[in-house]
Amino acid sequence: MRERRGLQLSVSEIRVIAEQMLVALNALKSREIVHTDVKLENIVLVNHQLQPFKVKLVDFGLAALRSEFPVGASFLGRAYRPPEVILGLPVDEGIDMWALGCVLVELFTGQYMFSASSNYEILRNIIQLQGTPLQNFIRNGFYAEKYFTPPQDSTGFGWQLKTPQEYYASVERQGWDCNISNLISSFDDMPRLHKMAENPEDILAFMDLLKKMLEIDPMIRITPGEALQHDFIRKYYLRPEQHDLFIRPPHSTTRNSQVETSTEIISTQCGGYRIEQSQNSGVFGEVFTCTKMDTQEVVAVKIVKEEYRNVAIKEYKMLDKIGQLDPDRNNLIKFYECFRYNNQICFAFELLDQNLYDFMRDRNLTPLSVSEIRIIAEQMLVALDTLKSQEIIHTDIKPDNIMLVNHQLQPFKVKLIDFGLAAMKPELAVGAMLQAPAYRSPEVILGLPVDEGIDMWALGCVLAELFTGQYMFAASSGYEIMRNIMKLQGMPPQDLIENGFYAGKYFTLSQDSTGFVWQLKSPEEYYGGMVIQERDYNNICDSIRSLDDLPWLHETDDDSMDTLAFIDLLKKMLEIDPRNRITPGLHLMFLWRNVSVSSRVSGLPA
Repeated sequence: MRERRGLQLSVSEIRVIAEQMLVALNALKSREIVHTDVKLENIVLVNHQLQPFKVKLVDFGLAALRSEFPVGASFLGRAYRPPEVILGLPVDEGIDMWALGCVLVELFTGQYMFSASSNYEILRNIIQLQGTPLQNFIRNGFYAEKYFTPPQDSTGFGWQLKTPQEYYASVERQGWDCNISNLISSFDDMPRLHKMAENPEDILAFMDLLKKMLEIDPMIRITPGEALQHDFIRKYYLRPEQHDLFIRPPHSTTRNSQVETSTEIISTQCGGYRIEQSQNSGVFGEVFTCTKMDTQEVVAVKIVKEEYRNVAIKEYKMLDKIGQLDPDRNNLIKFYECFRYNNQICFAFELLDQNLYDFMRDRNLTPLSVSEIRIIAEQMLVALDTLKSQEIIHTDIKPDNIMLVNHQLQPFKVKLIDFGLAAMKPELAVGAMLQAPAYRSPEVILGLPVDEGIDMWALGCVLAELFTGQYMFAASSGYEIMRNIMKLQGMPPQDLIENGFYAGKYFTLSQDSTGFVWQLKSPEEYYGGMVIQERDYNNICDSIRSLDDLPWLHETDDDSMDTLAFIDLLKKMLEIDPRNRITPGLHLMFLWRNVSVSSRVSGLPA
């Protein structure tokens, strides 16, 4: 990478490198290994001609186990040195994440992030962009008084960074200081230094990830595992046809396949599978149509990329649990077995027909009738009610993950698929960024505790999409999603905002005649004066003033009472306050029982 120093990579190229390095750091973290010297020189291209931007982490000469680090030891080159090292605080794997963040900035701008001639100047540069660290953070530093003036009283608060005159009174000043922090006043200004034309959604997601990687307090800095789930890495806001995949195996064909030919045999302990064709590929792996050798049954086999082994293990545990819930009765995909192939984890599933996203696209987004939506809704509510009974949250409900079973033989018989991001309710951390943006609930955006209600919100967005052929609240950022939600739903309750981990990111506290109230930031306040061209998603919320107006966008000839009942159901599913949102069990009582669903689709519960 040294030969390209000073040049800039595109965001798509940076994503490919970032994902691989995050996988590497996550693996090291699992063994409590800290590299301590992450920098451009130690990230090496494997074979750029055959595998563009395939990289590996090298040089473990300074690596050590986390427990071996003495407090106050100096790690990392100055250009990549985090605040906790400079201040002499205990360190962990977070120092590698900071260094990787600096590397990604360097690839994005062609310039150092915080390079300077001394630790003091590095701190000045960091504080210039990030603000002063928390007082406890400074006070506990072994070298705090070297760089900061201690408080004048016994409170322990009031640490201030020394002025250059104070610091250099006892230290010889050296000459160079050349980095990004001299050119911008905040992270949001960084895109101005990037000379390439980029997707604005990509830029915003990348900036958000950088902010989390370069969080000044290591206690809340994003971890490699969390970063791998970030929107920028997962590309949630891009549809599959927009995904740009750079890394390909040597001598591969033009299709992004993990196997070479359609006649390849995947060997397993139970006899194996013959690959017939590729269905689709995604971030985590590829799905193939296969024939089971011993029974000649046609199934779907998902081959997970080797670097996502931990994600695959988590999915396997969840699939094992779901397999005990009668998948056919509860409208969940049927899981057959898990096995290894070429050191990759694979899953065999029943072969289904087509997901709802592709189905709607194939019919040019022509809306479904209310009676057709009812059939899909009831099956998904049964699925969510079953998951809720086990405290399982899917977290990724969207049209792509609802599949038609066999539309010709069983019209609108569907199943819920893809449990790679599913989790048990107690496992979900407050503030975790869940759900695809177009289906993201207010409580996730605000950073509130979540439960199964987030799946209900997402399903409501899906049903509205089927009803109109348009997204409900799609946008490129949490702020824009919240703006869209508020166009139809109004302000969230003040106590919800007050308790949100990210409240200050999207809302500002102001005072009126009634006291202090939270108000959504204006675009100027949120973007810091940057001009952002938001993509036109053709959202429902841009065409109507309330959910009661939704029938205006519906082009089919439905019974008016049926439509009113459906709108009432949507209102309850898209209740902005999750405490008042309807649950899957209650939903089943509100369905339009004037039409017999079970008589129209084989396999539905009576």
